[in-house]
This record gives sequence, C-alpha cells and structure tokens, in this order.
Amino acid sequence: MVLKIKGENLRRILFTLFAATFLLSAYPISLKDYQREISKPGYTVVEYWAPWCGSCKAFKPEYIRAKRALGRRVRFLEVNVERVDDVESTFGLKYGLPTLVLFKNGVEVSRLPGGGFADEVVAWVKSNI
Repeated sequence: MVLKIKGENLRRILFTLFAATFLLSAYPISLKDYQREISKPGYTVVEYWAPWCGSCKAFKPEYIRAKRALGRRVRFLEVNVERVDDVESTFGLKYGLPTLVLFKNGVEVSRLPGGGFADEVVAWVKSNI
C-alpha cells in the first residue's frame, strides 16, 4: 500500500520529524556520562524522570516548550532514574518525579521538583542564571 501525502499534511509530517530530530535535542544520558556532562562549562538543566511516571509524561510537552524558549542558553539532559540503583543517594532526589536540577559547571544551583508549566520552568532558569 502506498500513501500519497500532499500539501499541508506533508508539511506537518516533515516539520514533526524535523522537530523531533533537531529541536528536541534533550537526550537520555547514562550514569557513566552524567558527571562529565553536567561539568561542562555553562548551565545544564537535568530532568530526572521514569517511564512509569504519569507526571513525567504529562510534563514532557512543557519541558519541550521550555527548552525551545530557552534555546541555547542552557543545555538540557534527561536521566531515567530506573537505570540507577539508589536514586536518593546518587542524585539526592527526595521529592518525587519529575525533578529538574540546574547545574553551573557541575555545581548544583537550584532544584524544581514536580516540573510545572513551561513558563514556570523558563522563569526558574532565568532567575538562577
């Protein structure tokens, strides 16, 4: 079966693929690379999440909007806490998921437990950089 996609539908599909590939470049990170990545010069926002977490799934579109709004001012990373044995002692997470942590040159600057709306995330980052 061959689908014929024209005009506006083709444009939407191509834009979605482009956005998924380039605009949403926050990527999952292994624990092995975690310290190296957050220690890079500048600011890094790390989202701690889990695949089973309903709040994490609901927060994802807001996280994407915040990333777009902040552009290249900060780097965005994601850590799947399911891949870590002791999340509390490894990352100091006590409040649940999702949790955002802002780092500057590897040093924690601020935390935002529970995610929030995109504009709240953007305001939180801007107030801490």
